[in-house]
Amino acid sequence: MKNCLGSCGPCAEQPVDLVGGKKVKGRDGDDLYRRIVAALAEKGGKAGPDPACDFYCNKILNGQLAVPVYFENERVFAFHHTNPLWENHVVLLPKKHVESLLTLEEADNDLLLELMRTAKLIAGDFMARFGAARVYTNVGAYQSSKHLHWHIGAGAQLRPY
Repeated sequence: MKNCLGSCGPCAEQPVDLVGGKKVKGRDGDDLYRRIVAALAEKGGKAGPDPACDFYCNKILNGQLAVPVYFENERVFAFHHTNPLWENHVVLLPKKHVESLLTLEEADNDLLLELMRTAKLIAGDFMARFGAARVYTNVGAYQSSKHLHWHIGAGAQLRPY
């Protein structure tokens, strides 16, 4: 697995310790990456973490952060969001690192189908229990974590989006 830069989710506000002792923190992954590159250039160092990966690769899928598991199989992982936007909020992601919906390749078709089957399962459960469900993924600047994932939610909104 690749390493997290702390640019998303619960670790977004934590400083990232870089080579040479330089610390950077921030919420936007692209902005954080630019600041990391600038900090490293200033120190002449190289980053250990791979900027293409994220919080999900390093913390969640590697088990470094315990999360309440909703569903798991050999290809996908779904967990109850640790900072939910809605009363019921599950995050679904592939175990394989894929940056976004737009970077999926033809070879990933089976994985995409598995993700959609699982999203349907979770949304169906939410429909049965709560009467409605939201299912979406973000791309580009709207995607704060650069690991393909879907949000499946139901209930009242708990905080601003």
